[in-house]
Amino acid sequence: MSAATPSWIRHGVPAYDPATGMYGTVAGIGEPYTLPGPPDVVYLRPLGGGIEWRADIHQVQPALTPVRGGLR
Repeated sequence: MSAATPSWIRHGVPAYDPATGMYGTVAGIGEPYTLPGPPDVVYLRPLGGGIEWRADIHQVQPALTPVRGGLR
């Protein structure tokens, strides 16, 4: 991870994506094939499983408070 990557972002950490209004866990950081430099995306997997989605790494927020189905 780069210094530009928010320090809380690590694989398996619960997160909230305000662009979609969805909660998930960090499943991947950065694109599979990128040029050197800081990652600009994170892949989130829905809490409880499902299909991952791509989110802006600087827009996602840590999910910290208990909510139905996971953390918020």
